[in-house]
Amino acid sequence: MRTSKKDFWLIPALVAIIVLLGSAAPSQNFEFRLANIERRIDQVQGRIDSVEREQRMQSMSNSSRPEVTREAMIELQRQENSLAEQVVGLEQRMLEIKKAIDRLDSEHTDKKEDARAKPAEAPKRKP
Repeated sequence: MRTSKKDFWLIPALVAIIVLLGSAAPSQNFEFRLANIERRIDQVQGRIDSVEREQRMQSMSNSSRPEVTREAMIELQRQENSLAEQVVGLEQRMLEIKKAIDRLDSEHTDKKEDARAKPAEAPKRKP
């Protein structure tokens, strides 16, 4: 088949027709493709999550099996006792602070009551 210079207009025309027919409903096609891609991404993310979960479960089951030495157990108990003592000390300090706050609050209310009572006594002047 021979092509002449006159027939070169056919190539752009064919490309234009293909583009126009391919984009007859561009928004619908684009939305469908986007939804399809999102669905595939969700599937891949689900697979990744399940693999990570399996790996965590395997590592947890492997790490819980080793023998705990007596020294390590004693050290853990010592740390637990130390933390319990710290909690008791902090609770005692908190109680002391609450008592101090209550004492200061009562002193403050007493001063307010005294201040209110003094103006009431002021009109009782001697003649």
